[in-house]
Amino acid sequence: LYDTEQSEYVTLDDVRKMILGKDPVKVLDSKTGKDLTRSVLLQIIAEQEAEDKRMGQFSIEIQSVQEKIENR
Repeated sequence: LYDTEQSEYVTLDDVRKMILGKDPVKVLDSKTGKDLTRSVLLQIIAEQEAEDKRMGQFSIEIQSVQEKIENR
């Protein structure tokens, strides 16, 4: 993933932090221009849920990401 505003590569964790910071997030395929935001947000949720299961808890962060998906 590449952040065109910051001109740097970012990880899924960086995107998650942007969402939690209420930053607008949009992920586009650089070759096709296809909007991949929903897919990336779903991947973030899946990874967070897996981590929460390992820790035996439910993260409030998932709700923030889910709200972003629902508002798309």
